[in-house]
Amino acid sequence: MIDGELSDMFSEHANAMALALNVATEEQAKAIALQLLSRDNHDYIRRESGITMVTPAMSYFLHKGLCEQGHISESLAMFRNRFEKMLQTGTNQTLWEEWWLTGTGRNGTFVSGRTRSDAQTESAFPPALFGEYILGIRPVKPGLKEVNLYLPNSGLKSVSGALPTPMGNLQVEWNLAESRGDFRTLSVTIPEGMMVKLDLSSLLPSIEGRSIWINDKAVDISNLKDFFLLKQGQHSVSF
Repeated sequence: MIDGELSDMFSEHANAMALALNVATEEQAKAIALQLLSRDNHDYIRRESGITMVTPAMSYFLHKGLCEQGHISESLAMFRNRFEKMLQTGTNQTLWEEWWLTGTGRNGTFVSGRTRSDAQTESAFPPALFGEYILGIRPVKPGLKEVNLYLPNSGLKSVSGALPTPMGNLQVEWNLAESRGDFRTLSVTIPEGMMVKLDLSSLLPSIEGRSIWINDKAVDISNLKDFFLLKQGQHSVSF
């Protein structure tokens, strides 16, 4: 609102923040996500719908908001479509401050010479997105001394990665293709000094006819709200 009147200016950034911070109602969140994910034309400044596009440096909240509402695969597809030109052969393969290296990014007026950063620190957000929404890692305490680990809903069947921490790498590998009989598997290697809280409720949507095995021992799943604590070492989970 401006002077009591509804503004006709709206942006991806502001709408995505309502999703990322979970302040939108369920109905509002669906409408916002539908608008953000529509495949209309754009010039990297304003979309066909009239919505102002977010800059690369502020894109974290756009993608986090979409992922928080369960649109992980769609968010990753949008990310690739928008950012892949920055990683092409012949570039320095970093993420830029703006969508161009010569332009304001707000009105599209280009100037001679390089005026924008091509190694913008604010654009170093992809590892945070990938760690949380692909590997399922959510830091709980400073220094990653404690993290929650949950089954992400990215649509990927095989995922592996290592998250660097002050104590060493936290390695996570998901195999969701039910390759071991009717079971899906998780392998995790935890460095010394870290506690991992495995979210059991994320592994199974229901408990009827289901079971979880951790390090070849059956786990009581009568209360799926519980976390299973994992400490230093290698652990295997089947569910």
